Amino acid sequence: MEKSIVRKILEGIREGKDKIASIKDTGISEELFSAIIESLINDGYLVEISCDKKCSKCILGCYKQSGTKIYVLSGKALGLLDGD
Repeated sequence: MEKSIVRKILEGIREGKDKIASIKDTGISEELFSAIIESLINDGYLVEISCDKKCSKCILGCYKQSGTKIYVLSGKALGLLDGD
């Protein structure tokens, strides 16, 4: 049976995939991907991490003004993924 799009997105985040790779893996539009991410945040499956001055040494090289968004899986999402 095919994995759900939401599960594929959550697994991609757990694996460290970026937005483009996740969109390609799921075969959905960027607009739908963004809507799913917003829904996952609202439903408590994802937490958005904010960058600040303390992140200057981070290997990702992003900063608050760059518009880069970083998400981590919540305990709820990990429970869902690990429940199989």
